[in-house]
Amino acid sequence: MPQVAKGAATAFSGQPIISQKDALERMERVYQLTFQMFEKATAYENVILVAGYAGFFALWSAVAGEMPRSTTLWSVGLMGVSLVVYVAFHIAQMVTRAVFQFRMMAVVARKLNDPDFHDIWAEQMQKPQRANSIVLMAWPVVLFFSVPTGLVGGGLVAATSIQLALG
Repeated sequence: MPQVAKGAATAFSGQPIISQKDALERMERVYQLTFQMFEKATAYENVILVAGYAGFFALWSAVAGEMPRSTTLWSVGLMGVSLVVYVAFHIAQMVTRAVFQFRMMAVVARKLNDPDFHDIWAEQMQKPQRANSIVLMAWPVVLFFSVPTGLVGGGLVAATSIQLALG
């Protein structure tokens, strides 16, 4: 069994294994990496979202004059519901993230030199998880409304376009 110097920090001694400065630097690196991952994922998601809805409305505008009025109204209405529900969900996520970031900046600004900084930081880190879990509980409802309405709205345009093309 390896010998440990008397009074040395170990995983079981209750003493910190790394300095507070090292811990803060590591937390900052983890925060930056996490932020970069979220930023990239959000950017990709936004591109897909904009392309999907823009594609629908571009196709719709190309054939809207040929479609029966009721089909035009139904397709736009259904796609509108899809868009509003999906965008509202993402706005709720953005607000949740923004509130978390402001709180964390405030904690760092006010409490960085506080001896209980790690405890305060850990407590603050739990808050966005709770808020995010509430927002994510809405995800099945978002899917239930946005996916079928979007698909039916897009399907109406596609089916009507094919029907018109075939005469």
